[in-house]
Amino acid sequence: MVDVTDVLVYRSSTRCHLHRNQLAFSLLKLLPHHSFGKCLNNVGGENVALSMYPKCVMNPKQPPIWYDHLHCAMSHYKFVLSTENTKTESYVTEKLFYALDSGAVPLYFGAPNVWDFVPPHSIIDGTKFGSMEELASYIKALANDPVAYAEYHAWRRCGALGNYQLGQLA
Repeated sequence: MVDVTDVLVYRSSTRCHLHRNQLAFSLLKLLPHHSFGKCLNNVGGENVALSMYPKCVMNPKQPPIWYDHLHCAMSHYKFVLSTENTKTESYVTEKLFYALDSGAVPLYFGAPNVWDFVPPHSIIDGTKFGSMEELASYIKALANDPVAYAEYHAWRRCGALGNYQLGQLA
């Protein structure tokens, strides 16, 4: 069983892109999840979600702004949905790297050559599944199998290969 705190969706864009929302909706109707940000929010508003992770508040004297604390909040989830605005070759953005750097396993939809930019076996490429049902079943099984889930983090212990460097967004 996947817990609601296993999967995070975050949309920082002020534009809720139709293809990204449709993709997210078709997957997330199959999985319990938290969805923060402007699009498909299911936690009560953009900044309401921050109260779920008070340790992520950087400056308690200022009003909380959710996106300032995104990286910290992502670290509380096993999986983060990372969908690019386009499926263009080599178009890989912070949507993927924030999830990787936070310690989550990205559920990625985007550049077909994404493996040129990330460590081996570090993400779940959603395009490699025959259906959203198949992907959701895989995520559910992975969430309940600590050994298989840990394999997605082996690169953190053994060193990153390729072009990816831990903390490159810091």
